[in-house]
Amino acid sequence: MANLGIDLGTSNTIISYYDGQLRVCKFGAGKDRVPSFVYVKPDGKYVVGEAAKNFWKDKTTVNSVFYKYKLKMGSSYLFGDKFSPEELTAMVLKYIKMTVVSSAKHKTPIKDIESVVVTVPHSWSDPQIDATRRAVHLAELPLGRILKEPVAAAAYWTFMSDEEEGQRNILVCDMGGGTFDVSLCRITPRKKVEVIDNISNSRAGDNVDYHIGLRMVEAITGIRYANLYEYEFGRELLLKSEEFKIKLNDYIENGMDDFYSEQIRDKTDFTLTGDMLRECMKDVLENGRMIINKIISRNRIKIDDVVLSGGMSKMSFVRDMIREVTGLENKDFGVDSDLSISYGASLVAGGVIQIQDVLMYDIGMAMKTRAGKDEVKIMITKGENLPTDVFTTRNWFFDFYDIKDWKAILTGLREQSTPDKKRLFNLLAPQVQKIIEEWNPHDTITETHKLSLLGGLNALMERNDLWKAEDFAAVKLHEKAMELYRKGAENLTRGETERFNRYLLESIYPTEIERCVKPLTLRTKLPAVDDQTSRLYQEVVQTVSGMPDEILSRQKARFRIPVGTKKDTEFFYELFVDENGIMHINCISHETGTADKAQFLLESIEQELLLE
Repeated sequence: MANLGIDLGTSNTIISYYDGQLRVCKFGAGKDRVPSFVYVKPDGKYVVGEAAKNFWKDKTTVNSVFYKYKLKMGSSYLFGDKFSPEELTAMVLKYIKMTVVSSAKHKTPIKDIESVVVTVPHSWSDPQIDATRRAVHLAELPLGRILKEPVAAAAYWTFMSDEEEGQRNILVCDMGGGTFDVSLCRITPRKKVEVIDNISNSRAGDNVDYHIGLRMVEAITGIRYANLYEYEFGRELLLKSEEFKIKLNDYIENGMDDFYSEQIRDKTDFTLTGDMLRECMKDVLENGRMIINKIISRNRIKIDDVVLSGGMSKMSFVRDMIREVTGLENKDFGVDSDLSISYGASLVAGGVIQIQDVLMYDIGMAMKTRAGKDEVKIMITKGENLPTDVFTTRNWFFDFYDIKDWKAILTGLREQSTPDKKRLFNLLAPQVQKIIEEWNPHDTITETHKLSLLGGLNALMERNDLWKAEDFAAVKLHEKAMELYRKGAENLTRGETERFNRYLLESIYPTEIERCVKPLTLRTKLPAVDDQTSRLYQEVVQTVSGMPDEILSRQKARFRIPVGTKKDTEFFYELFVDENGIMHINCISHETGTADKAQFLLESIEQELLLE
């Protein structure tokens, strides 16, 4: 029984396993990867890999060959108006399953597959990850877990590294055919891997092949095409471009010639020089330099080592650029392999590296009242292991339903008829005092009056100097308030201060303010990152007990859970309460203001790697 690590790449898929040694599965002609091409025949049968790639070169079958479908994962896009990205991915996985287990060409002793760990880009959203999971199930493979690519690469680095114990900052640079992903990871002395930051874009190896292909077309025809595919044999030359690129790079790496020559279509001699290759890579290198500089500068962190992954990471010009930007010109990279992601996934699949999901950000809760009050209660702290089920309490703040007699409160503060009311008035913000002074008891109480009063009262909740015995001598506090008072203001926690002040205000206005000083019990339940039985959107709910009936009757309240930022965009969660007192969650982007499945929580997960 084998446990496989599968690196589902845009251009190629790589499969590895661990049996005491790291091994990569071999396919046709001994190649260690499967090109991510699928050719669907008219009868519905399909061909995968190198054979499908050959059909892609033929203009009579090109429209039935599908490629780069990974870039559409999680969308409703249909290739050929028929096949979803996950269906095409499943075809590749079925081919892999059949080949690895039963093919006579396969030299490894795999009789059956026990589980697979499949990697995805760190930047992928919940829908994209769900689509990947569906593809694995369609292929009838036993999914162990989905793993983020930089975590897999860091797992391999951890396994291979002989560095002494200590914190290390490593940069995972994954440049394949379709994407360039850069992730900044921190390795702690306990071998804990934290993904600190990630940037991804689509400028990678295929862009280079495309520009080389255009030069080939010009050499054959004498015409400079703007679109490679306008030339009848453009696709064929695109594949030829990749071969030239790889062979020239091998020459450069081994100190041989700075050019590679071969005849291409129509017996045209074509030479790819080092300068020409560098020019074709100009956009990719400049973009890569910009991305790495950005991720380093915005985190203000020194890079200790680099993990290279993806076929393009083998390119000498790419590695020189990374060395220059990271300041590691004279250092060999600790891990330098386009197999690192697959290897890391296989180590996790085989149980050599254990994964513990932990939360990357503090998770808090804040009630957002119409008075504008926003008070955060941290419920789960950063580093908490998942899954988790946490209970906590918080105090309720003033809202419209708390005030039973607006006129009596406004009149008392305006006239300052007693020492306690005078004290309260003097503590209110000047703009609130002005609104109260200008209010005429014969006038209607407007929304502005109510909002100002609520805002002023809520602002007092946090003050630890609200109580002055001489000013509140006539106020009779109940026993719970006196217990807090005897502790002394300087000894009260923030929550106790807020609760005491609320008790005090209710005592000053025994009939005008609703008695609702009751702590609410909140329950935050987060599943594991790769919980296959339930999605985060369904499971992240807050169960509230002790909630005032007035809120339940409204059936909706606004709350916010600030969880940090993602790619310079602040996210928060809007929760609504149903008639049973259950809070349900939606993820909202400050930038767009549109609802989005709670994918940010999934993307805020880091993994802890424990090396056995």
